[in-house]
Amino acid sequence: MMMTSKALKLYLAIEHLGAGQLAERSLRDAARLSHGSFIAARKELRQMKLLDIEQIHRKPHYSLLNPELAAKAIAETAAMDKDHA
Repeated sequence: MMMTSKALKLYLAIEHLGAGQLAERSLRDAARLSHGSFIAARKELRQMKLLDIEQIHRKPHYSLLNPELAAKAIAETAAMDKDHA
């Protein structure tokens, strides 16, 4: 299971900043993504069941799920990027 480079950037940004209440702007800046790319990456991570977003008091709380699957997807993505370099 591979992920796009945008999804990888977002996953690593959430991992770096720590899960919990995170502002979209902070995540976008950390991942260096535009708004549209952020939305697409977030959707992809949710579809892969690697990210859960819960609204608490109208604020998004991010939780990374299934770290074993994420590690496999990250390794596969890195290997493909290396092959295409």
